[in-house]
Amino acid sequence: MSIQQVLKWGNSLALRIPSAIAKQMRVAAGGKVEIRLEGTKLVVEAAGEDLPKFTQADLMRALKGTKAREDSLGKPRGREVL
Repeated sequence: MSIQQVLKWGNSLALRIPSAIAKQMRVAAGGKVEIRLEGTKLVVEAAGEDLPKFTQADLMRALKGTKAREDSLGKPRGREVL
């Protein structure tokens, strides 16, 4: 347990995370955390990565072998211009 002082940061409040706790949380400067309230307790957890990161090369590899096709839109029903 570590007692920290609540600091003012602009219009918000801030807490410092001691380096030993940051290491255990696997959080570094610039990292993201999730915060939530559980009753009157503030819970801080390292944010999980929701989406994998793809490069343009990854996306091009995924498209290789796919065929371009045109889907039929059906017969016009009004005054559409096709």
